[in-house]
Amino acid sequence: MFKKLLASVGIGNANVDLIILSHHLIPGENFDVEIRFKGGNVAQEINGITLALMTQAKYEEEDAEGEEYSAYKNLILQQWDIEWAGTVEPHQEYAERFELDLHPETPLTTIGDKLNQSRVWIETGLDIQSGLDASDRDFLDVSPLPVQYALLAAMESLGYYLKKVDVELGQLRYSGANSSLNCYQEIEFGLRGSGLFGIKEVEVTFINDGHETEVVLEIDRTFGSDTYRMLVLDNHLTDINEITRKLQSALA
Repeated sequence: MFKKLLASVGIGNANVDLIILSHHLIPGENFDVEIRFKGGNVAQEINGITLALMTQAKYEEEDAEGEEYSAYKNLILQQWDIEWAGTVEPHQEYAERFELDLHPETPLTTIGDKLNQSRVWIETGLDIQSGLDASDRDFLDVSPLPVQYALLAAMESLGYYLKKVDVELGQLRYSGANSSLNCYQEIEFGLRGSGLFGIKEVEVTFINDGHETEVVLEIDRTFGSDTYRMLVLDNHLTDINEITRKLQSALA
């Protein structure tokens, strides 16, 4: 009886662990996972397994004096509800493998090294009857599509350098390009040797629908308001020279 009481408040409860089996995670592509869980001190009924793809998005707040500061919010980008019901016996181990699809607008985490503030992870939970959810958090390394790699390489070939990568709260809408999540990633570039009236910064956002990538460019000039341009690139396009020409024309 005492063990059941402890399990009901999360002490001696079942625990869960998610193992990412795929080595390379790319937005819009499938990946394999294994969910391992182990019974606690007493038998418990499992009603299901939930996995949530998470990120942290930045937004601006004002303090009591009206000064703006950056705040952060954890967001669910995607959720998988897996049907698995049964009794988990004490200390017994279970393992199930699944194939999941990674949302095509998942933020990239492998570019920019320490300049990249983006974080993406999966939280795994067991829905346990009469108890607290067992949970696990696993951070992901998400790499660009080949066309996105090529676009970033083209930016560098035109004299731009990476300044910062982060995730912004909200939706990006421009000229028919609409991000589908409640946040979007900005990849910020500076320009070496910018002229007096030239480009100072360019913020790049990828909107990938699984077939093509819309590249929204927010251009910040030394003087004047920000302007926007957009490229639409087939996801199979990897010719850096062709992308450089398109990019150069858009930034002119």
